[in-house]
Amino acid sequence: MNMKTRLGVTGSGGFVGSHLKNNSSSFPSVESVECFDSKNASLFDIESIKPFVKDKNVIFHIAGATKAEPDELMKVNLLGTGNLLEAVRKYSENKVKIIFTSSCYVYAPTKTPSKINENSALAPQNIYGLTKKFAEELLEKYHRDYGIDFLTLRLTNTYGPLCYPNKQSIVATIIDSTLRSKHFTIHGDGSRMIDLIFVKDIIEAFSKSLSYNGKKKIFNICTGNPVSISDIIALTEKITNSKLKTQCQKQPSSGFLISDPDLAAKELGFSSSTTLEDGLSQTIKWLEQI
Repeated sequence: MNMKTRLGVTGSGGFVGSHLKNNSSSFPSVESVECFDSKNASLFDIESIKPFVKDKNVIFHIAGATKAEPDELMKVNLLGTGNLLEAVRKYSENKVKIIFTSSCYVYAPTKTPSKINENSALAPQNIYGLTKKFAEELLEKYHRDYGIDFLTLRLTNTYGPLCYPNKQSIVATIIDSTLRSKHFTIHGDGSRMIDLIFVKDIIEAFSKSLSYNGKKKIFNICTGNPVSISDIIALTEKITNSKLKTQCQKQPSSGFLISDPDLAAKELGFSSSTTLEDGLSQTIKWLEQI
């Protein structure tokens, strides 16, 4: 974008949002950054959102629930997104672009470890993925009907400092269990492949998305290089010079969710740059201090 960006951020208190809050003021063209004040406003009260959206021209909508009961997932991810869009429609004084953090969990898993691109079938296997899919549809509807611009960034499994174990990240849980000699349960035999991306790379993708004015609206933000649970454990043990106590629990295969990074590389100029070993080392360093 050529004009100066008055940026708003929802969800700045969460894992990814806190990293964005700490770095967004240095993004090119950003004039000001305001984080949504959840103490004095609510995504469940459209009128209270008015001061936040009034003068913004870009809003990163990161606020959302991940691991919660279905009613909470639907309330936060659907109603919260819908209310933000309504507030923009009713109260914004500028043309607004909403950059929405969606998830690879909107896709249908594949039976083999093949890459999923942005045109692949959508068939979420859990309520979380379903709410993200419906939120994407809300963005598209408001774009068609009211001209509210948007980008949807489908993030894959994100890890890094500020991501806590046991509720936010399998990587953080593996590291925490290794550092503190806890037992870790492997669901399956450890061969399950996941696509991991370091949070610093996510922030780089956010920065790239600010200046994008092309026609594409949906991007996978990922590495495209899946790793197994066993590989993550082995590398964590190597870096920490410790041994993780593991136990296996049989679990049928749920398929693969491995995203294709090519479109984001071509259109946004974004490619992840952090190696798994470097990302794990930085995450381990942070978890050792909490």
